[in-house]
Amino acid sequence: MRYVFCMLTCYIFSPLAVSLPSYEISELLLPDNTNSVSINDFNSVAFSTPLSIHSNDSNTIGIWNSGNITSIDTSNFSAVNIVSSVNQTNNIAGSAFLLSDSIATPVTWDENGNPLILSSSYGAAYSINSIGQASGYIRGDTGNLNAVYWSNGIETLLFPNSSQLPSIARDINDNGEIIANLYDGTGIEEPYLFNGNVQLSLEMPAGSRAISINNNSVIAGFRGIPSQPRFIFESFIWDDGSVTYLDFLPGHKRSFAVDINDDGIVIGNSFVGIDSVEVGTAFRWDSVNGILNLNDLVQNMNSDGWSSLTDVRQINNNGVIVGEGIKQDGSKSYFVLTPIAPTNIIVDDAHPYADPLATWIPIYGDITFFIPGPGLNWLEENILNNAYANSYHRLNNSSNNGMPEFQWKFSVPNTGTYSIDAYWPDDSSATSNASFVVADSNGDTTVSMQQNINGGQWNFLGSFFFIQGHSYTVKLSAPGGQSVNADAIRISN
Repeated sequence: MRYVFCMLTCYIFSPLAVSLPSYEISELLLPDNTNSVSINDFNSVAFSTPLSIHSNDSNTIGIWNSGNITSIDTSNFSAVNIVSSVNQTNNIAGSAFLLSDSIATPVTWDENGNPLILSSSYGAAYSINSIGQASGYIRGDTGNLNAVYWSNGIETLLFPNSSQLPSIARDINDNGEIIANLYDGTGIEEPYLFNGNVQLSLEMPAGSRAISINNNSVIAGFRGIPSQPRFIFESFIWDDGSVTYLDFLPGHKRSFAVDINDDGIVIGNSFVGIDSVEVGTAFRWDSVNGILNLNDLVQNMNSDGWSSLTDVRQINNNGVIVGEGIKQDGSKSYFVLTPIAPTNIIVDDAHPYADPLATWIPIYGDITFFIPGPGLNWLEENILNNAYANSYHRLNNSSNNGMPEFQWKFSVPNTGTYSIDAYWPDDSSATSNASFVVADSNGDTTVSMQQNINGGQWNFLGSFFFIQGHSYTVKLSAPGGQSVNADAIRISN
């Protein structure tokens, strides 16, 4: 048995402990040789891939949702080059080869699969927003790539006075804000933000590239690190002129952010060395947890036959991530990562059907609690202030012979590490040595808490490992002759 004694400082700092995000992985059973994927907020995935529909085995496109695939007719193109973006109504942006030409041109497809050829010039539509505005590039008269956006079929150059320099528009958000990168004569990039007629330089170090912008105008990208070789890159986010660099995974030297959602979660790919053919490692970043290896956050990674996540592509506003990884048999496949909703189980003493002599009482699915006897030693009260749900069970000093325990019983929806917190009412006369015994998969841990202080709040007992399908308990007692209050416990991750 493990013993922990928490004084006041434990209450101040321990509740701030943060559980890491976790995901469930599902394989996207797409046709072989899929070369691009994009996801919208309805978790529909647009893809392009060589199919045998065309006699020349050229690329086509489709929409995947919940295991079902809807193919889009591309018979008016000799081939589809790539799918870059899909919006909430399944409008798709990308590029395709015209039947009459051998160059890839920017194209969007509406929700019915009808194509709109945006330009007869070489180029691509990289992004499409919720109202069908698109951004990308075309090849200009000088032969350079020119950043453009399209609205209602009208094409607008973003750098009309710099057409002699290459530029690419990378993303457009639902507010019509566009990010684009302008290249100087040596290939060094400078990122810009466009909002209507306003053009704003991000004033980033030379060699910075903006990649994605969310609907809160926060931009993710990467930059070449000064004094390092040009192929050493570090990811960043830009927020109203403030720049945050995302650091690296341990032991890694290159980091490429590829997308950011409206919650400010950034995904990207990281590399240990500078070898251009090196297999990447997918990462996730947020302002609370920092940069994390996505491979460490997937609960069913090995059981579902995955070896590593190597190339993330996009994250939607539900936090769902799409990308490519390597299976344990060495094959490559696309995946969807779905966040596992944080668990927040509260087991209160005061269920409407509770009885101090009761056994199992199921509430909220597989969540249960249990109050053993002995009989009326534990009295239900609502006298003290700041009780959870306005009531609690109290063992008075005159009734406490050191033996009765109050017990909460519960199970968890997924195997993992959870925080346990206890709640009690304000009671300056309560014991300063309440014993909470937490039973987890490693055995019993006794945590001593001062119930005469810190009432009316959640008090952290510790982090414990629980296994799905098993039942666990938290028991409460106090030394004989001392009053103790049993109110609520919380199991969370």
